[in-house]
Amino acid sequence: SYTIGVGAANNASPANTGSASGGYAVAAGALATTVMTNKAVYRSNESVTMTASVSAGGKPVINASVSFKIIKPNGTSVVKTATTDASGLASMIYRLSRKDPKGAWQLQDNASYLGTSANAAANFSVQ
Repeated sequence: SYTIGVGAANNASPANTGSASGGYAVAAGALATTVMTNKAVYRSNESVTMTASVSAGGKPVINASVSFKIIKPNGTSVVKTATTDASGLASMIYRLSRKDPKGAWQLQDNASYLGTSANAAANFSVQ
C-alpha cells in the first residue's frame, strides 16, 4: 500500500495553509480464494467453522471482503460475511440446529478486493 500526501500554501497569506493525506493498495496478480470447513461430517448442534484464504500473486490479501454462502440440502441458504486478516484468512462459525436438514451441504465463498473477485466451493455433510 502507498500513502499520498498533499500540501498547499498561500504565499500572500502564510497563515492560510492546508494539507491532506490518503492511501491506496495495489493487488499484485489475480485474486484467488479457497474455502474449507474444519470437518467433513457434522452432527446436529455442532458448529461448522468455515475458513477462506484469499491471495493475489501468491501473497495474502488483507481486508478482502468474504461472503460465505451455506446451501442446505433443502435448497435454503444462509449468508455470513467476514474480512480477511493479516494472513489473508477469514473465518465464520455456523451452529447447526436440530431442525437443520441432514444430507449433503455446500459452502460457497465469494472474495472481493479492489473491484476484483474470486469464488470457491466446498462440501460437507450433516448426519
